[in-house]
Amino acid sequence: MGALKTTRGELVRSFYVPGQGTAGTEDDWPLWVPELNVKVTAVRWVPAAGITANATNFFILQLLNVAVVVASRSYAATDSVALTPEAMTLSGTAANLLVDAGDVLVAHKETGGGGSGLAMPDGLIQVHYQLTGG
Repeated sequence: MGALKTTRGELVRSFYVPGQGTAGTEDDWPLWVPELNVKVTAVRWVPAAGITANATNFFILQLLNVAVVVASRSYAATDSVALTPEAMTLSGTAANLLVDAGDVLVAHKETGGGGSGLAMPDGLIQVHYQLTGG
């Protein structure tokens, strides 16, 4: 860990996220417990299959730090192409991008739209971050 403390610049961690085939089911996948304090600078989502957005039946993929939304991607309006990385929307609150050592980052599938949701394929989440000390 000593060498990691002296690392500068942006670092990237990648995490496999299994799909959730039941459209109306919400789910959580623990991804990472950082050993040091970090600031999330970007989050990318790479779905293994294409996703067709639906304004009535959709899901929101979120990266959470406990209950705080760090980044999100809604499927209410914009489709995704299989195996194509895309940026998730970072929280507009700067404090939400700060993750303390020992916190748990979780991928969360949230259903939305008042309908029956939308199935989510397997995918990869990439968390881009910088060390902030600690």
